[in-house]
Amino acid sequence: MDQTGAKRDSQFREKNVRKYLLDYVRAARDAIYKRASAIGGVVIDRLLKPTSSVPTLVSFLSLVMQTFNDCSGCGF
Repeated sequence: MDQTGAKRDSQFREKNVRKYLLDYVRAARDAIYKRASAIGGVVIDRLLKPTSSVPTLVSFLSLVMQTFNDCSGCGF
């Protein structure tokens, strides 16, 4: 933690961008809520474990991720 914000830390974060995998999170949530899959079960592990993701959605992030690639109103 003592190197947070240092040049080396910034370079590491630029090279190792953490991606929010919305499709996997949605699939996991569907499995939990629609198919009654166990949160700690095999289905959820297969979807989320490789990226250490959790089946939680953040309202603002969901909105941003859905509209991020739609640049029709960006003025470009």
